Amino acid sequence: MIRISAEQMLAFQDKAMQTFIGRVVDELPGYRGALVEGRSRSDLFQVASLAVERAEGYGLDSERALFLYANLSVTLGAYFDSDPALPWAADRLADDSYLANEKITDVWNCYIDYCEAVMGPDEEAYVPRRAFEAYCALPPPMPDDGTIQPIVEDFRLFWPEKVDLIGEEALRLHVLSAGKRAADLGLSDHAARVRYCRIAFLLGHAFDADPLHGWAWPALGGTSGQSDGEVMDEVEMQFKTHVVQAVIDWVEPDDSNDGER
Repeated sequence: MIRISAEQMLAFQDKAMQTFIGRVVDELPGYRGALVEGRSRSDLFQVASLAVERAEGYGLDSERALFLYANLSVTLGAYFDSDPALPWAADRLADDSYLANEKITDVWNCYIDYCEAVMGPDEEAYVPRRAFEAYCALPPPMPDDGTIQPIVEDFRLFWPEKVDLIGEEALRLHVLSAGKRAADLGLSDHAARVRYCRIAFLLGHAFDADPLHGWAWPALGGTSGQSDGEVMDEVEMQFKTHVVQAVIDWVEPDDSNDGER
């Protein structure tokens, strides 16, 4: 009888998972083309690997569940499961009242409803094209008055549908969370923090740590000798180049994804 050691079994399992992640990477352009355009295979492998790791933390282990979770990560951000602006995701993923792999169906259905509410019913509406376009025409942030209301009104200028959908408490938590992260990244100027919060509202919580957005950290991290405004000038330029323009220019191929966003 051939005996397989525990170490060998883990190696087999790891190779099988690497093969699966490779398949996810191969399929992402067909499902999320506008968002992965211009990303290297290595970048997408990191994206899919992180998604699988986080999904497994919720007990998700079927190929379907892991694939859907990876698609959600690309669309909503790698850390969508802890995004204060998406409380429905965290609530359902943490719900242990039903089988782990059934969670993803509920999360996916909520995601479809979310897309229709904030981006429209078009079956290709997995990216907020209109919000990106409006973002490019934004004026400078309003002065700090000690409340979050000017920031909420700022968000409304470019993505009113999301502002109306998620409600006051989620908006408050998003501003507090994104503002704290901006401060932790060294941004002390109010206007610079608001500019950071704008991008976080569009791309998702902790976008600067998302492997899909590898342009973000160098722009934020190489800040020696620069003012906060100059730092955010660079971040915004990179965002517009790598994300906004790619989305605006994207033309969906004819062999689309059969209706699954």
